[in-house]
Amino acid sequence: MGDKIILHWLNQSRSQRILWLLEELNLDYELKIYKRDKGHRAPPELEKVHPLGKSPVLEVIRDGKSSVIAETGHIIEYLIKNYDASKKLVPATEEEKEQVDYFLHYCEGTLQPYLVGLLVHGMAVNMAPFPVKFLVRMIMNEINKAYYKSGLMQNLKFLDDYLAKNKSKYFVGDKLTGADIIFEFPLIENLADNKRIKEFAGDDFDIRKSFPNICEWADRMLQEPKLIKANEKAAKFPNRSFKGSRASSVVWLLEELGVEYEVKYVRVQRMFTAPKELKAIHRLGKVPIVTIAKENGEVITLAESGHICSYFLRHYDTKKKLLPHVKNAEEKVDYFLHYLEGTLMTSVIGLVVAYSTIRRHKHLRDDFQNMIGIYFLPELHNNLQYLTEELKKSTGPYFLGDALSAVDIYLSYPFSGLLGPTYGLFTGSDKKLEDDYPELNESRAHRVIWLMEVLDLEYEVKVYLRHPQTWRGPPELFKAHPLGKAPVLEVIFGDGSPPLKLAETGLIFQYLLNNYDHENLLTPTDPREKLKVDYYLHYAEGTLQGLLITLLINSVAKKIAPFGFQTLAKLVTRGLNNGYYLHEWYLSVDFLESELKKNGTGYFVGDRLTAADIMLSFPVYENIFDNPGGIKECVGISEDLYKLYPYLGGWCCRIRDDPVYVKIGAMMDEKVEQYKQQKGRRRSK
Repeated sequence: MGDKIILHWLNQSRSQRILWLLEELNLDYELKIYKRDKGHRAPPELEKVHPLGKSPVLEVIRDGKSSVIAETGHIIEYLIKNYDASKKLVPATEEEKEQVDYFLHYCEGTLQPYLVGLLVHGMAVNMAPFPVKFLVRMIMNEINKAYYKSGLMQNLKFLDDYLAKNKSKYFVGDKLTGADIIFEFPLIENLADNKRIKEFAGDDFDIRKSFPNICEWADRMLQEPKLIKANEKAAKFPNRSFKGSRASSVVWLLEELGVEYEVKYVRVQRMFTAPKELKAIHRLGKVPIVTIAKENGEVITLAESGHICSYFLRHYDTKKKLLPHVKNAEEKVDYFLHYLEGTLMTSVIGLVVAYSTIRRHKHLRDDFQNMIGIYFLPELHNNLQYLTEELKKSTGPYFLGDALSAVDIYLSYPFSGLLGPTYGLFTGSDKKLEDDYPELNESRAHRVIWLMEVLDLEYEVKVYLRHPQTWRGPPELFKAHPLGKAPVLEVIFGDGSPPLKLAETGLIFQYLLNNYDHENLLTPTDPREKLKVDYYLHYAEGTLQGLLITLLINSVAKKIAPFGFQTLAKLVTRGLNNGYYLHEWYLSVDFLESELKKNGTGYFVGDRLTAADIMLSFPVYENIFDNPGGIKECVGISEDLYKLYPYLGGWCCRIRDDPVYVKIGAMMDEKVEQYKQQKGRRRSK
């Protein structure tokens, strides 16, 4: 008897991609369905699966033991790694594998938060009492204009350009990979497959003219037999479509791999939150979630679309069906799996929120289009252009070459699941290592330096300063990466091999650990503990960081509000936080506190420092516990966090006092100050 795989699927979530993935891998699986409530929250049953009550969550039962896997990128990684025995979705080269890994992190960690922000803001206006709707709409418009809209457009431009350069049918290599699967929801369902796009974007907006490469890729993905099968399977459940969910990508993947599976549906509640039954599978209650029951009774639970995709490719794609036949295929597939969840989905989610509101309240159309235009659309266009360039670079009609790969399946989610029905409505080797490392002050980059210090690598740091008002990275960073984000890691090999450039924190971590942690300094040797580390690499950027960024943006909303409306802006954003974001914040902090308590060692995984601790140092220690003033402003907590959360407080003390952490903090303070002085001298001349 083989492993038993259970996918905990929530309607209007990211779960559909996991269903696709299971289909691509030809896996047997069970589908458990959950439905959101009237407030778009996940049902309480999901909290029995995972403490956060999120979806997707994958449950794997192997040898009588159950494993719960959450976070979309993590789930995709897990499924591909453990079930893609034929290498159907595994890229042909290491370079392409890194690219797929990047997209798995990018989609949830960078792209998705933009879409979530816009979605929530739209619902906030929709729920506001009639007398103040106009004012609430105006405030939300300014917030989105300042951040979400431009970020989304930048990301879409990035993806469209990438596809154009790749010159393939797929995102990575010449066949379907996890990168295509993870993009199914934001790029296909929310953009390319959206028939109502002109209703909110205007008659003069031509999505196919603006982002032709993404649309061409989306059209090809919609013809993929396993994706069609996954969608047909979803259609059998009345009012439980996979549309709007990341699970579609996983289902497609499972179909491609020939994995037998079962789909369980859940229904979203108000504010698109997952039902509680999902939290029973995975604490975050997100979808897709895949549970796999192994022959030995072990149950494995997978969450995060990218992680699910990677798992199935590794374990079920034995024939490398979804691994592109291109150089560095596996690296490129991994890149796209991270990129989709980390960067792309940030742009898409914000638009989903805004479009949902516009669709219900047409009189708000002009205000919301202005709100989105400042941030989300520029970010989205940037990603679409990036993906277009990547397609142009491909040797075939897919993202990675001339055959469907996991990248195409994974990337189908943002277009079909989010951008289609909602977003479109708006957009009218050697020991010697030299790392040319773009470092952004007060960014997520310190963790990478800490990691390289522990691994005793030789590296060079390049410092960049944020704009003092907008907090955006400087134009020079765009020379390091099309999205102008940090961290970016450039590896110059001592043997003369072509340099390698990596983005997305989670992907950078995975690359350094896989290639330079030969002594397992930060990588557990136990497979289950290693799986846990992989989960946190996805969770930190895909679930936690986007939430913190949104709370930060809401806390400064009064500064960008029109004159005379600053107090009202503060009241509106406070209501927004109370209605959605603070619930999610407490859910995550309680989850992390319980995980530390359960582990009982003072660390998140095992009994020593691992990459999971380093990854979580930025969002948990620096953003929360070492930022009492900011937390009071953003969350409203004035009490001592170290007393409220003793296990997290103890962990933070270990992070704060870690000798290497102290060393790199002092080093970077000095480098930033030297950079400022040098820049000041140049200006004086």
